[in-house]
Amino acid sequence: MEKYIDLINAYLNKTLSESEVLEFENRLNADFEFNTIYNEHLIFLKGIERIQIKEEIREAKSSFFRFKWLKSVGSIIGVLILAVLVWSLFFNNHIPKDELRGVLNSETEFVQHFEVSSDSIITIEGEEGTRLTIDPKDLEFPSKQPLKGEVLTIQLIELTNKQDLLIANTQTISNDEWLISGGAYKIDIKANNQTLVLKEGKTIEAKFPKNTQEENMQVFYGDRNKNGYLNWNLSNVQLQNEKHFTIFCKDSIVLDVEMTSRFGGVETMMHLLEIDTLGFLTQDELNSRFPQIESFGNQVDTVIVLQEYIYIETIDSFAELSALSIDDYKTLINQRYLTKADSLQLKKNYEKRDLFYEAIEISKLGWINIDQYYKMEDRITITFENNKDVNFNTFTEEAYSENSKWHETYLIDNENNTILNVYSNSIEIPRGKPFTIISFCVVEDIFYVSRKTINFNEGETVILNYKKRNKSQIKSLLRL
Repeated sequence: MEKYIDLINAYLNKTLSESEVLEFENRLNADFEFNTIYNEHLIFLKGIERIQIKEEIREAKSSFFRFKWLKSVGSIIGVLILAVLVWSLFFNNHIPKDELRGVLNSETEFVQHFEVSSDSIITIEGEEGTRLTIDPKDLEFPSKQPLKGEVLTIQLIELTNKQDLLIANTQTISNDEWLISGGAYKIDIKANNQTLVLKEGKTIEAKFPKNTQEENMQVFYGDRNKNGYLNWNLSNVQLQNEKHFTIFCKDSIVLDVEMTSRFGGVETMMHLLEIDTLGFLTQDELNSRFPQIESFGNQVDTVIVLQEYIYIETIDSFAELSALSIDDYKTLINQRYLTKADSLQLKKNYEKRDLFYEAIEISKLGWINIDQYYKMEDRITITFENNKDVNFNTFTEEAYSENSKWHETYLIDNENNTILNVYSNSIEIPRGKPFTIISFCVVEDIFYVSRKTINFNEGETVILNYKKRNKSQIKSLLRL
C-alpha cells in the first residue's frame, strides 16, 4: 500500500511524467481497489489540512492577543510617561506658587470645632460671639440622603478684624468692586466626613457680633476661585442693629415725713420707685440717651436703666445712672440698697455689652461676609515696579510662562477693613488715603518680601524693593 501512497502523492504533487500521468489515470478508472486507496488518501490529506488550518488559527489568535496585550501595556506605559512629563512640566513648576500660598493662607488656624448630636435643635456660640441655631432636619447629604441620627461636626471660623482677614487670606472684593468688611465667617457642618448642605428652601439662624461703626451692612456669600482668591456675591439680606427693650427706673431715697414726725423729728428715709418703659432702643440710641453709662449689663433682650436719686434737705441731692440686668435689678430692689457697698460690688460685676446685629436667616453654608460697598469717588492710578522683575499680572497666570516665580501682594486700607489681592500691574485707589502694601515673592525657590506705606494725591509708580527672607519669617511680616 505504501507504494500506492508514494505514487498517489507524486500524482498530486505533479511530479509524474506525461506518460506516467496517463497510465495513473487509466488505472484509477480500471482498478477499483486502487481507486478506493486513492480516495481514502485524499480524505486523509484533507484532515491533515484542517488540522493545519486550526493550528494556524490558534497561532493567529495567540499572536493577536500577545500584540493586544503588548499594545495595552505600551499604552499604559505611554500614559504614565506622559503624566510624569505633564507633572514635571506643569505642576512641578508651580512649586513656588503652591509653597507661597501654603505659607500665607492660615485659614485653618481659626477653625473652632463643635461635636453635637443631630437629634434636636442645636445652638452654638463662637469665641467672638457668633450664635448659630440649627435644626438638623433642615440638613442633608449632597446625595440628598437625610440624616439618621449621625453626630455632627460644626466648624466655625470668625474673622472679626483686619488682622484676621489678612492672615486667613480673605480679601474683600465683590466682582472687582471693593468692600468694607464688618467680619467674615465660615460655617461648615459635617457628618461621616461628608460636608452637609441645607435642603432647598431651608435656612439656619445666625446672630453676628457688630465689629464696625459702619451702618447699612449687608450679607455677602463667598467662594474661592481656582487661584484661591475669595469673591463675595451680594445676597438680599440686610443687617439691622439689635434692639433692646429698655426700662427706665428711678429709685429715689427721700425723706419720709410721716415717719420722721412719728419718731420725734428723727429723719427717716424711704424708697420711692418710678418705672417708665422706653421701648426698643439700639445700642447707639442707648449710648446717645445715657452717655453717663460706661457699660451695660450682659442681659441681651432687656436693659434696665436705673437712676439712684437721693434727696435730703440737710445735704446736696445727687443722682447716679447705671444699667442692670433684670435679675440683678430684682436683687437690688429686694435688698433695698442696704449699704452703698452692696450696690458698688454688684456694679463691678457688670460686663460691657457686646454689640450684635439682629438674628438673620442664612440660606447657604460656607463663607459669609458682613460688608458694604466701598465708596471711592476720587480715584488715582498707581503702577507697580520691583527689583526682581516680578510681573504682577497673575490673575490668569499668564505672566509666568516658565512658572519659576510667583508673588502674592496685599493692598490694605489703613482706615477700613478692606484687604485686596493685587494681581495686576496697575490699580486704582482713592486719592489721599493711606494704604499698606505687603508683597511676597518666590524666585528660584528663594523667598523675598517688600512692605511699605503709601499715601498719594496723584498717580504714582510704587517701587517695591524685595529683600530675602526665611520662610519662617513670612507670617510675622503679616502683622499690622
